[in-house]
Amino acid sequence: MAAFLKYLKMAWDNRATVIAIGALILGILFFRTCDSNRRLQQEIEAQKAVFKQNTAALTDSVRAYRDKAGKIEYMISSYTADIATLKNLNRDLYNEVRNINGKVESIIRSKPKVDLPPGVAGSSLFRYTDDTCKYGIKFNYTYADPGLWTNMSGTSNFRYFQKKFFDEGTTIDTNQMTLNLTYAFTRMGDTIKAVGKCPSKYVSISSLEGAYLIENKPAVQKKRKWNVSLSAGYMYVPTINKFQPAIGITAGYSIFNWGK
Repeated sequence: MAAFLKYLKMAWDNRATVIAIGALILGILFFRTCDSNRRLQQEIEAQKAVFKQNTAALTDSVRAYRDKAGKIEYMISSYTADIATLKNLNRDLYNEVRNINGKVESIIRSKPKVDLPPGVAGSSLFRYTDDTCKYGIKFNYTYADPGLWTNMSGTSNFRYFQKKFFDEGTTIDTNQMTLNLTYAFTRMGDTIKAVGKCPSKYVSISSLEGAYLIENKPAVQKKRKWNVSLSAGYMYVPTINKFQPAIGITAGYSIFNWGK
């Protein structure tokens, strides 16, 4: 009891230092608590934003807008999810992601629709040498603009016998098409949109869907119990019967902890 009273008297004699150390400890605890609350609030807000984004993606439909150059572009709300969540939101996109090599960060899938303009194909008539009653018409059709190129060629056959025509069918030799499509993710207000566009007025996008993949949350790692740390503060020195500043290296074992 006497020893306790002695230490209590020494603490009282150095009360300014003891109060300063106590205030410092309380300040650190308060800061850690505020920081943990702030990070928790940020995580809650982020989860709300993701939920709002995916709800919009589930209910949205493809819409046409004018871009900054006055050209048509097509937009739809995009999914924002990790790969496991995407499996429940959109199984088709999930399967595509699983089949792509490497680590997929985003994906857009669409179904372009092409309505070719009316045109006149070049043609030439010829007679087969091995059958004097059989004829053919070779044709070739090509169309090109900045967003679309297509070419089709072939032969339409018929037979002329006893002043009557008989259809012999059409053979397609070439049927090629090239589309110039551009895809992107853009932010419209608070919503992330998948965008698809083509410079050709004869190409539209009837189906569009996209997903921006976010990382899975990492597994919570167990904190190490043993630790070595550098410490600084005030300590009581019995040999001189007073508190004084001290710096040292400490080794300890954590019994309990708080915060992240």
